[in-house]
Amino acid sequence: MWKALLLTLALGLGLWVQAGEAHEIEVDIRLEGDRLCVTSNSSPNHDIGRFPNPGNPNSFSEQTTRVCVDAEPEDTGLITENVQSSGISVTGILFRPGTADF
Repeated sequence: MWKALLLTLALGLGLWVQAGEAHEIEVDIRLEGDRLCVTSNSSPNHDIGRFPNPGNPNSFSEQTTRVCVDAEPEDTGLITENVQSSGISVTGILFRPGTADF
């Protein structure tokens, strides 16, 4: 079920992104054996704040991100703590709690 959902999202993403969004995004979502791999340029498809600014001296720039996860995960009943990322968007941006990415 997850494979079909994610592949449907990946196929639909190409149409969705062409709607004149703020950033050019590049995302590739594919099955590689028993893994689902997402490679992207980590660009959001929406406007972002102005950077640098007084609270953040950094500028936005694309960066290649590649994440592979189990294509058919199973609930083990275990809780994993202190993870660096808790998910990934269909545009290939990692959700990183605790890094001001809210």
